[in-house]
Amino acid sequence: MSHLFKHSSSFLLFITLTLSPHCIFPQSINFNNLTTDDGLSNNNVLDIIQDRAGFIWLATTDGLNRFDGYNFKIFRNNPANQYSLSDNSVWALREDKKGNIWIGTENGWLNCYDPVSDKFRKWKIESDILKENAITYIYEDSKGLIWIGTYRSGLYRLNPTNDQIDHWQNNLQDKSSISNNYISSTLEDKSGRIWISTYNGLNMFDPNSPLQGFKHFFHM
Repeated sequence: MSHLFKHSSSFLLFITLTLSPHCIFPQSINFNNLTTDDGLSNNNVLDIIQDRAGFIWLATTDGLNRFDGYNFKIFRNNPANQYSLSDNSVWALREDKKGNIWIGTENGWLNCYDPVSDKFRKWKIESDILKENAITYIYEDSKGLIWIGTYRSGLYRLNPTNDQIDHWQNNLQDKSSISNNYISSTLEDKSGRIWISTYNGLNMFDPNSPLQGFKHFFHM
């Protein structure tokens, strides 16, 4: 008897979901808002990640914020401290495999925060196009190399072990160059190839290829 009832219940549930899903799911969702009134340094939040310890990191235009579920800890530049955040307008965040937090700023500084030492290590991402080389995206590949997307200066790659920085940007005379200098995101596939999304199509870069060029994918 109970066995038949179990099947009947499943069937009735399927019919309900199929014919009237709005009877099952709530009509509205409540959001909790956290603002400067709650301790956030600025209401203009540009990026957000959660680290392995559970902290929520927020990039704002006036400081880096770490939220523990109750309170905010705010990191800002301190001219008297060489190990502080480079500048306060933060655009991009990424946690690496070691638990360090990488921070990209509007002024073109790449920061790496070590939670153990509570110090920031910094690199200036130079551009021959713009004075303020805003960093839009940060990605760590399987080799520990850091890929940096920028607003209008192309793609960069940092080797943190020797501080070597490689740079690629669009060249209208070179069809194998990156398709656009506005980089929105990057991703590594299982073959070690780097995929780059831009404001003018998708690019694929194979670091192991001797050609070292970009393959383009455009909407036709």
